Amino acid sequence: MNLGNTTLEGKSGTTYDFKVYSLDTSFEAIGAVYCFVQLEDIPLREQRDQNDLVLPGNDFTHVEDIIYVGQTSDLSIGFEDHRVKQGANCIYIHEESSNSRRLSIERDLITKWKPSCNE
Repeated sequence: MNLGNTTLEGKSGTTYDFKVYSLDTSFEAIGAVYCFVQLEDIPLREQRDQNDLVLPGNDFTHVEDIIYVGQTSDLSIGFEDHRVKQGANCIYIHEESSNSRRLSIERDLITKWKPSCNE
């Protein structure tokens, strides 16, 4: 399930557009750079009603813990055996058909974010 969109900046300063998906999403056979991420919404401002219940429409910031960055020529293969899903609650996908471009983006993001499972 598509949960939205986000951008990540690499060490080079280049920003990359990603789609955010739940971990149970099945993908078509496309090339992509992917990131396993633990994403948490932290309220910046909470509005509460008279019963102290949180009202909809609050402002949130997203806190990202990028666990792993990888690339593949075929997303449809899936990640069932992927050890780096540990702790992740979503996956970011940046579609890219060029193998050399995927490798470059992967390096750029790993260099900046230093994901724990890429060490």
